[in-house]
Amino acid sequence: MITIPIIIPYYYESAPVDTINNLLKSFEQQSFKDFEVILIHDGMNPDKPRLVLDYPYDITYTCTDDRYDDWGHSLRDMGIKKAKGQYLMFLNCDNIIYSNCLEELEDRITSPSKILPNYGDFKWDSKDIIIYPILLKGQTPNGITVLRDETLVDEVDCILTGYPVKVDCIDCMQLVMKRARWDYYGGWYDKAFAADGNMYPRFVQENLGAVYTRDILGEHR
Repeated sequence: MITIPIIIPYYYESAPVDTINNLLKSFEQQSFKDFEVILIHDGMNPDKPRLVLDYPYDITYTCTDDRYDDWGHSLRDMGIKKAKGQYLMFLNCDNIIYSNCLEELEDRITSPSKILPNYGDFKWDSKDIIIYPILLKGQTPNGITVLRDETLVDEVDCILTGYPVKVDCIDCMQLVMKRARWDYYGGWYDKAFAADGNMYPRFVQENLGAVYTRDILGEHR
């Protein structure tokens, strides 16, 4: 059985407590139930009394002693060390995953590999990394980059496939990688603003690729 920890860093001034509570409550709708949520706040949280943490799934909540203020990267690294499952997912507070997301990921992880014919002895199995498409809400491509208009968040969508794996083409939430691979790389080692865009291409290249889901499984708002 595959267990998928969901690691969520946040800071109360950038994520209202209602946003966090709504995100946590949404996980109750997941059709795949073998997951845990690791919620880590960056420093002291004055909103903690209004945080709802009573859910029918496994959830742990931590406040750091110090404020790191590094876009949540140190908190993600802490989450990797705390996680007990085999594959790790990273969400931000403005992300949501659809109710079938974890089930689709588990299916991709556990389904037999499909090898193209006529490749001789070459066996391609990249199940250490799963990538899934999402919708970027309020964003649209102009042929060169992605433009964002927060006033259109409920009207305009841009499909982000996660391919190719490079900066501006894949979001932090889209790559789900085996815990053993995170340990191999020393955790969330990059603390730059675009850390995921720096690390993810390396992971996929050195892993000889990744497995992609067919369906859009979440949103970045």
